[in-house]
Amino acid sequence: MQLALPVNAHLNKIKVLEDDRCTYCKKERGDTNHIIFGCEVHKDKIDILLKDLQTMQLALPVNVNYVLAQDQKDINCRLYKHLASCSIIV
Repeated sequence: MQLALPVNAHLNKIKVLEDDRCTYCKKERGDTNHIIFGCEVHKDKIDILLKDLQTMQLALPVNVNYVLAQDQKDINCRLYKHLASCSIIV
């Protein structure tokens, strides 16, 4: 499974945007891992996601590639619910 987000770090790399900072916090480099697991704007929701992933037996720290590599429907559903709760369009 692949996750495709129009993240600023990638858009900057392919010369679509001049700035690679996160769309939400405008502070950190806006890559997929930052947006899903590290953006301070979504901190409360990220904390809940990380607790849920631990409950699903995923060891922390996690990154997007590790989570998707699990290829488990319940984990993928939880990740997509997190994205929706943060209004992140996939």
